[in-house]
Amino acid sequence: MNLFFTKHLKIKLVCFGIALIFWFFIVTANDYTYEVEVRLQVTDIPVGKIIVNEIPQNVKIKLGGEGKYLFSLLFFEDATVKLDLSEVDVERELVIQPAMVDLPRLSQSMEVQSILHPTSVKIVLDDLINKKVPVSHQIICEPLDGYTLIGNIKLLPDSITLSGPKSRLVQIDKIETEPRSLTRQSSAFGGKIELKKFPLNSRIRMETIEINYSADVQKLLQFEFREIPIQVLNTPRRTEVIPLPSSATVTVIGGENYLLSLKPENFYLFVDYNNVHQANNNNSGEGLRIQYKTLSDVEIVEIFPPHVILEKRRINE
Repeated sequence: MNLFFTKHLKIKLVCFGIALIFWFFIVTANDYTYEVEVRLQVTDIPVGKIIVNEIPQNVKIKLGGEGKYLFSLLFFEDATVKLDLSEVDVERELVIQPAMVDLPRLSQSMEVQSILHPTSVKIVLDDLINKKVPVSHQIICEPLDGYTLIGNIKLLPDSITLSGPKSRLVQIDKIETEPRSLTRQSSAFGGKIELKKFPLNSRIRMETIEINYSADVQKLLQFEFREIPIQVLNTPRRTEVIPLPSSATVTVIGGENYLLSLKPENFYLFVDYNNVHQANNNNSGEGLRIQYKTLSDVEIVEIFPPHVILEKRRINE
């Protein structure tokens, strides 16, 4: 029995192949109708505009013609429905016509008999604009006990450009990073972090999806800066006002390396002469409280002495 099937096997296979080819050409020469989904392609969007509503990705159509052309369409080439938006200003309902169906070269003998679904597409356009917004990080840093974060966590870049519909971008004033928690930090750190993504249907695009961050953590140290001069603001005309004492000691807490880089001129101590009457009315006898400004990223824990007495001397002109 096996000999019957295996004898002259090559000849039998060739004959079967030839028969199959003849059968294929005979069958595909017949006319057929077929429902098929084809890709919807928008063209000629007006310059400076963007589609803001959801539109279908495919259109279901009914085709008729010889089977060989249908075969080429189904397996080899793509057809598309081309939707011309050149005449759309803001909003319009466009009816899909059979003439909008673009058939590939091998299938052009097929006939588009009808548009099944959808038969029309609503298009809503908006102005396409760019907007630069700051980046806000959602990074929490918890230094190891006895250490402190120096300054703020730095972002690079600290702002990015968004591109999308004007009606949506005007409502956005910042973009946030994904949340991240860093614990037991005892030294400088950094890395990359992703930005929060907008929903796909928002039509908003970002120039980058991640940014760099960095920060410094140092050992906590307490340090004193002595003989910081005290300035008097808003002194009367023709009057010399001298604070007593004329300088003070400032005690600060901050990162070890950062504190050691500071100098007395990084601190500015002052009193406001306009507050003299208020201090006198309090009858405390302590004088004016010393105020301060500093560009340094430290915590001032004490100014000694905390108050000064003002001595006035008239200047003869």
